[in-house]
Amino acid sequence: MDATDAAKAVAGALAVPDMASARRLIDRCAADRRKWGLRNRAVSNRALRDMRAEDPRVRARRNLAARIAPAFWPAGAWLAVGPLQPAVLPRLRPAGIY
Repeated sequence: MDATDAAKAVAGALAVPDMASARRLIDRCAADRRKWGLRNRAVSNRALRDMRAEDPRVRARRNLAARIAPAFWPAGAWLAVGPLQPAVLPRLRPAGIY
């Protein structure tokens, strides 16, 4: 995605007649990529904290989810994706469970 976005920004910059417009296209792409990079870093840091479970509250939450996962599918889904993709949980619902 990063390479595709960068290539599109460069192609767009080469297609505009003035340098100011070209610069705006490149700057917009760079700002967007930075925003997503910062988000990815924050999410991966949180995932690492959850995996290490150095905080007793995180460890307790993880252990509880592991105990109830066989009977409560969202707990198992949370263990599988953790903080990485919380929006995925509704799509992970097993077939036949509504």
